[in-house]
Amino acid sequence: MKDPQSSLFFKTLEERISLARRRYFDEGLLPSGVVDSSVFESWMRCQRRGIDPDTKTEFNEVTQSRIALSQQRNHQLLLAWSSQVSELEKTLAGTSCSAILTDATGIVIACSGKNDDRDGITRHAHRIGVNLSEEAVGTTAPGLALKAGKTITVKGGEHFSNHISHMYCAAAPIKNIHNNIAGVLNIAREGSPFTFQASALVSLYAASIENNYLASSATDQIVIALQLNPSLLNTPYVGLIGCSETGDVLWQNQVAGQLIGDTNNIWCDDGPLNIKHIFGSSINRLLLGSSGYPLAVQLSSGLRIWLKVTRKPCGPIPTHHLQPMATTRSSTASSLPIANTSVSTGQTTTAPSAPLPNPGHKPDNETPPSSLKECDVDIILNTVKRFDGNISKAAKVLKVSRGLIYRRLALQKETPG
Repeated sequence: MKDPQSSLFFKTLEERISLARRRYFDEGLLPSGVVDSSVFESWMRCQRRGIDPDTKTEFNEVTQSRIALSQQRNHQLLLAWSSQVSELEKTLAGTSCSAILTDATGIVIACSGKNDDRDGITRHAHRIGVNLSEEAVGTTAPGLALKAGKTITVKGGEHFSNHISHMYCAAAPIKNIHNNIAGVLNIAREGSPFTFQASALVSLYAASIENNYLASSATDQIVIALQLNPSLLNTPYVGLIGCSETGDVLWQNQVAGQLIGDTNNIWCDDGPLNIKHIFGSSINRLLLGSSGYPLAVQLSSGLRIWLKVTRKPCGPIPTHHLQPMATTRSSTASSLPIANTSVSTGQTTTAPSAPLPNPGHKPDNETPPSSLKECDVDIILNTVKRFDGNISKAAKVLKVSRGLIYRRLALQKETPG
């Protein structure tokens, strides 16, 4: 009679993982198709280090001096975590889940909620200073996310240690401006599987934390937020590019790399990639055109995207995933106002959209303008055209005197209609 334990048909994923685990540890058979390759590669690394899966896992804290040093080094990351943890706790309030933040070495530097309210393994593992790296506790989601550099879910028996086989964890890495992993966000549940898509949730909040972290690290830089739809510019799905005052690209997040068609390379043969090579306009023209409001531009590929350009941010930019979405009534960038939603108040204001930069236009002087006089006359001309020749409205939007606009228009042979 066929051994029921060797049956390929099981009612639950936990049963399939249990069978794959027994075959791997008892018979040396790779659990292909059942366990993610990243997981059993972690198992193999743990075995090479001589770890016994039946040994009880000890969640030990590092020294107090190391904890203090890690929190000091990751001050900006902790601030970014603080901007999201309140909403994260509300989201997880009815799920029996908890969240932690680790540094780049796997040391826990922040936890959600109060540790006294937790039971079981979570109470011991989710403490400030506990080392959750693979080297310290075997296969776990935060340790594996550090190794693989991607969102990882480790379910029950996929943990290397039998002692923690009833834990369910999902973790996502958070990267810095150098595209290196700065930390990991981990969500865990003890005793039963997730009843929601934990990998999607942890990725969403990790993106929010990462975007705030990147923007707050961009001291004395210009940050460009970009997306295909302006309503996504204040969400975790926003692309971010940090550049110098001359427009040289210094860093970008993954979404920005996907939108502009290059996820890693921000260097060209002549040096750093410049904004004008991406958007066809200098950083000065984009700054003036956006003025903190969504601006539609066209890439050399023909794709139209929306930008919001900010000079020298003082702190984290808003990327709140529950923020009301902004809307537009037209796909024409230069004809109708764009709705811009305030994160802090929820109020919506409108501002006239700026002229669409010409991708083929050769940028003028790259020196940051100190006044409108140093900028192109065509910006004034296009603004006046948008208001059907109303000089007062154009002057109010551009924040200059009507006399200055009249003098610039006098230089034109053709009077705007």
